[in-house]
Amino acid sequence: MEINKIIMETPQPKYYLGVITKILDPDTYEVEIEIPGVTKEAKAYPYRDTVDEPKPEDLVLVLGLDPVYNSVWLYQKLKENDFIGFRSRGKKIQFSKEEIEIGIFPDMNEKDQEDPPYEEDTPPKCTSWIKIDKDGNINIKMEKDAKVEIDGNSDIKVSGNSKIDVKGSSDVKVGSKAKLNCPDVTITGGMLNVKGTCAPGSGPFCAIPVCPVTGANHIGNKVSGT
Repeated sequence: MEINKIIMETPQPKYYLGVITKILDPDTYEVEIEIPGVTKEAKAYPYRDTVDEPKPEDLVLVLGLDPVYNSVWLYQKLKENDFIGFRSRGKKIQFSKEEIEIGIFPDMNEKDQEDPPYEEDTPPKCTSWIKIDKDGNINIKMEKDAKVEIDGNSDIKVSGNSKIDVKGSSDVKVGSKAKLNCPDVTITGGMLNVKGTCAPGSGPFCAIPVCPVTGANHIGNKVSGT
């Protein structure tokens, strides 16, 4: 009974509809809110389940824990578009019917950027991203040179066929031994450069340094017509 009396005598929290006016902390999502007719420039804290970063002019549902002095505010964002996912610090994970996208975009909290890169409340477009569509295809786009590093051993297994298409140059460097195990290898496209010596036999490489008839040089490291 005493507990019920205390609860009844304590001012009860109230809900309001407010708007975010300023981002105070881009990591903890502390913001400044305004509730027309109630408070201005009040600091508000997000609920623990808030994963999508706030931005100015977001409508929010605000819970006032101190209806007497208006000293403590909690807020929840209202869903105003079809964005499903979360954004924070210039990174985004977005889910759609067709794909999942993981990417980066210009950070709305950068000091030299006055206005957030949001247009008509649509999700920001990524400048670099990884997309996996509903069929399992993976598409990667990088705005700058990309680097993949694996700190340890790595095994890559392809159950079906595989194709690698490099538009520019390619450089493969192996620090220790390398082994190519294939029943049928074909090298095409132009010139093959190979250094070293070869054993007698048939093929494009000659094991005789000079021609025994003409004395012409038979040693070379290039094979053309591949």
